[in-house]
Amino acid sequence: MRFAIQHYPVQFSFLKFVVIGVCNTALDAVLFWSMIQIIEISNPIARAVSFVLANLFSYYANSRWSFKSPISRSRYARFFTISLVGAGIAYVIMALGDSAGWHPMLSFLLSVAILPPVSFTMMRIFVFPKNVR
Repeated sequence: MRFAIQHYPVQFSFLKFVVIGVCNTALDAVLFWSMIQIIEISNPIARAVSFVLANLFSYYANSRWSFKSPISRSRYARFFTISLVGAGIAYVIMALGDSAGWHPMLSFLLSVAILPPVSFTMMRIFVFPKNVR
């Protein structure tokens, strides 16, 4: 493990980023389901709230674990903006897939394959520059 951390810090950081992404997605789903089933909030509001809460978790976890960076409002604003860009990319992929007649799961899988490395790269450049250890 130490070898991986010392010799492949970016790849190791990306692996942690992916683990946090999986946890974040699970948290997002549980929050969304809880709000629509238990609290009976409308779907769009529940989705917006679950996205923001899961995004806060993702920012905190990535700041502390993936990028070993201090928490700040300005850094979170950049993180949130990049998260929205990622959501936009996913939307475009899904829309292109629909217009091309692809099966929805193909579009979904394509977005799952593209988004993590793109998001990680944007986070490294714009949110956590030089914080990969």
